[in-house]
Amino acid sequence: MRKFTGAAVLAAATVLFAGQAFAEGDPAAGENVFKKCATCHALEEAKNKGKQGPILAGVIGRVPGTFPDYKYSKAMVEFGASGKVWDEATLAEYLADPKGVVKGTKMAFAGLKGDKGPQDIADVIAYVKTFSPAPAQ
Repeated sequence: MRKFTGAAVLAAATVLFAGQAFAEGDPAAGENVFKKCATCHALEEAKNKGKQGPILAGVIGRVPGTFPDYKYSKAMVEFGASGKVWDEATLAEYLADPKGVVKGTKMAFAGLKGDKGPQDIADVIAYVKTFSPAPAQ
């Protein structure tokens, strides 16, 4: 019988609940949640002046660690090189625990946590998704 650590169970639960939640995200509520992100990130080039993080417009479908002219941590570059793509599920997991998902990330934000965490994650992903082109069909 296989034993699971508390961290493994927590990570699985986070992905499960976040996975359920992001399908129901509200972009209008996500715009408000994004204010937490806007300290370091912008969704438009014109609003990125002085920001520490990469622009998040078009992040859905992007390989982590690849936004042009941004100096990523080695950990984020390796995360992207491992075949990851920022999709809703990967973003949900990352936004819940950035340093747990990408050990060594430069991102100082601890994640969207607490009782509202899963819904905040769903909402902010729905909002950011409005700044990402629809995938080719």
